[in-house]
Amino acid sequence: MRCGMLLLLTLLIVLLSITLVAMFAERDGQIYRLAAKVVYPISKRWVSAVDHTVERPFSASLQKPLPGWRWFQPQLVDKQFTGEGLQLKSQAETVWWKNQRGTAYLSAVTGNVEVEVTVRTRKQSDTANYPDQDYQFGGIMLRNTAGNALLSTENYVFNVIGYRGQGLQVESKSTLAGYSDVSGYDWPSGNARVRIVRKGSDFYLYAAAVDSQDWVQVNHFNRPDLPDTLELGLIAYAYSYGAGRHDLQVTFSDLLLR
Repeated sequence: MRCGMLLLLTLLIVLLSITLVAMFAERDGQIYRLAAKVVYPISKRWVSAVDHTVERPFSASLQKPLPGWRWFQPQLVDKQFTGEGLQLKSQAETVWWKNQRGTAYLSAVTGNVEVEVTVRTRKQSDTANYPDQDYQFGGIMLRNTAGNALLSTENYVFNVIGYRGQGLQVESKSTLAGYSDVSGYDWPSGNARVRIVRKGSDFYLYAAAVDSQDWVQVNHFNRPDLPDTLELGLIAYAYSYGAGRHDLQVTFSDLLLR
């Protein structure tokens, strides 16, 4: 009995030590991922249920805060609600990619949904021009709330507009267990209406010019792993492989949900 208790205590101490080390490790690093395999299946069961879901149909100009919505990592951006909509200015290098996470303004939706928003991306240093370096985007995301658990791995689908490495593109991404499948669709400007339509496990991603009803399907992902209720996020990120370049301003307006 005594040996069994000592063994259990030792295992708990080892697990706690690994968890503490992993919490300060790179989220895509080997230490974090190994610890996550042990901790995440347990911790995701304790994630609190969402306290606000969007009733549909829903529309918002985004000129003022939305009741029940919350910020995720707001320290990464300067944020304000303006007459043009919600405006975010990057304050740090950050990215939604693999298991790394950026900024989001979050609520939640349940079941099949169609969500769209108008996004305008600019250089923060020169707002007359579109982003022109690295990876700088704004758009929408549907995310598994279990990503908020201790030592979590990310699971989501997103659709964003901005600058992607060598030009302006609509970028679509499906991240499963912290690994991302990503593609780009050439776009003539840094402005777009972006849309995600969920039908069961199928997610259809579209884009259109700001003043157009001519939607282009830019991707489709099948994600049977994603639960019925997902976080809906307005997201932004500016990423330069650690070089610290984050010259991004994103303005969101005309949010619609059906």
